[in-house]
Amino acid sequence: MSGNEYDSDAVDDDCFDTYYDDTDPFQDDNNNNYTTNVNSNDPEQFEYTVSPLKEVQARFEPTVFSNSYIHTSSSSATCSICFKTQTNFQSLICRHAFCHDCWTQYVDTKFQSHHCLNIECMKCDVRIPQNFILEHISSDNSKQLYKKLVIKSIIQNNPQMTLCPGSCDRVFEAINKSIAGKVECELCRLKFCFQCTLNYHAPASCDIMRNWLNKCRDDSETANYISANTKDCPKCKVCIEKNGGCNHMSCFSCNHHFCWMCLGDWKTHENNYYECSKYRGQPQSQLETKQSRAREALKKYLHYFERWDNHQRSLKLEEQTRAKLVEKIEQNINAQNGTYIDWQYLEKAADSLAKARYTLMYTYPYAYYQEDTVDRSLFENIQAQLEVEIENLSYQIERSTTHNRGDIENQRHIVERRRQTLLLKYFPKSNS
Repeated sequence: MSGNEYDSDAVDDDCFDTYYDDTDPFQDDNNNNYTTNVNSNDPEQFEYTVSPLKEVQARFEPTVFSNSYIHTSSSSATCSICFKTQTNFQSLICRHAFCHDCWTQYVDTKFQSHHCLNIECMKCDVRIPQNFILEHISSDNSKQLYKKLVIKSIIQNNPQMTLCPGSCDRVFEAINKSIAGKVECELCRLKFCFQCTLNYHAPASCDIMRNWLNKCRDDSETANYISANTKDCPKCKVCIEKNGGCNHMSCFSCNHHFCWMCLGDWKTHENNYYECSKYRGQPQSQLETKQSRAREALKKYLHYFERWDNHQRSLKLEEQTRAKLVEKIEQNINAQNGTYIDWQYLEKAADSLAKARYTLMYTYPYAYYQEDTVDRSLFENIQAQLEVEIENLSYQIERSTTHNRGDIENQRHIVERRRQTLLLKYFPKSNS
């Protein structure tokens, strides 16, 4: 659907006026506490609060345990660890008593070896309480670091809370429930998933993205090498690597001679060698082998990976386009060719384009793991429609003039509606 085919009656303009509210959506109190101004039209958004780590730490400060849990003794005795006669013995509920110096050395050693969150008694598996550990950490800096590690552990085990993966040490807390919603950190300029803290990835679930990223790390170099350097023998389908410059290949398995370029029988190349430069579709092989199945799996992966990677690259290129648009707007304003309000539609269109392309990028990991069902066909149709409209908007923005403002705004609305339609149907609402 092109911009000229847009039906203005089909879209509720109030929806987009609200969605693209130009006011700052954050009520910020010196970057300490604020609540998002949630827009109900965006399936990605949900309500959360933001607090500095120190404030959350104060809420979970270790409490003072009763005397019945930690025991002290002032009577003189010999410590079973250092064999010194001491008077300052301490023990937990297990009654395994050791001197203060030995407890301190034990706790410090555990802390230095990064095993300080679940320290047990030196003689049994009774866990040491937090303020007992704090009492026996010798350095003040280490005590502060221990407190921070404890609170981060509490946050990681609380489904209602997540820590910003950046460097700002801020805690995001879901108001109602934990979902795989989009979180935006204004300080670190990160957009990440509330549940897994990966880059935000709707409509793909957290599990899908973990599997996809692992597969990309494990298979990308292998896939690139195999795609560039190997082919299947056209006769026996065994995987063959080209190890020389000559295109005359001989299969080591079946001794079949063929052309590396077109996979045709080499005998046909004696008089018509350059016929293989012409494109001809390859007939589907009737022979199922382990190698052919492996290559088919690789082909499927490459199909989705190339499109995923292409949209990543397009996003970076369109950032440059947006910068040029901003420069163009400033030039027009300085030349008194309209006001900022007159040209603001270009910035809004660029923002909508980036948002939609970002969503489209993550539809490919989602599609890779989707089963072959009727719903898959529906998803691919919605995905294809979104892709067409995104490319139309991208084309119009790159060639924008004052005469096509209406077309660009109409196309922006179409793209956003397509994006929301896809997310409303396929965005994972429950925990992944």
